[in-house]
Amino acid sequence: MTAAPAKRTRVLIVDDHPTFCEGLEALFQRTDDFEIVGKALTASTALRATHELQPEIIILDVMLGYEDNSTTGLDLVHQLRRIFPEVKIAVLTGSSSQEHLMNALRVGVEAYLEKDLAPSALIAAVRQVRDGDRIIGNPKQLTIALTQLQAIVQEHALVGCGLTEAELEMLRLAAEGHNNKQIAAQQFWSEITVKRKMQSVYRKLGVSTRAQAVAEAIRRGFV
Repeated sequence: MTAAPAKRTRVLIVDDHPTFCEGLEALFQRTDDFEIVGKALTASTALRATHELQPEIIILDVMLGYEDNSTTGLDLVHQLRRIFPEVKIAVLTGSSSQEHLMNALRVGVEAYLEKDLAPSALIAAVRQVRDGDRIIGNPKQLTIALTQLQAIVQEHALVGCGLTEAELEMLRLAAEGHNNKQIAAQQFWSEITVKRKMQSVYRKLGVSTRAQAVAEAIRRGFV
């Protein structure tokens, strides 16, 4: 009996440069585990395509603008998070802006990657996103951004959410891009314990995914 073909992960590409879109499409079409279901050049067509094509992952340019150039790719991410919370989002950037990185962390993207990543590294990163990891591409940039966020954090107090110190530390590690296995090793827990504690965090913060939990914790000033 012939085995059924493996399910491919559905991907939507959003970038206002047609040539870049075509290059990404050609790259992912060479893989056995991704299917490019569509390309969008504007935010409005991206929203429409997400509704119609139901991608599992969206790869988009952080500098994408609306037709009137009044809105950025991160504004689109915010809308996608609200309307399609189950879709995973990988943002591509050609900028070293700390503001863009902090805003990306706040809105809860699954990946923040440099546009000049090697093709094999980009595919590997998107596979990690598909598998539930959170990827922040530039360690130096992340360190600076987290330091700036920590200065903001110190001005806020934990009030009424019920998070324990252990859960807060777990959120801090998640914000730094650590997966469950890495968090378990650092905290001397089992991966099952990490998953259980993460579910508790989701309930307390009123979210359903790791990226949303980190974004909400940053928004509230907890990490």
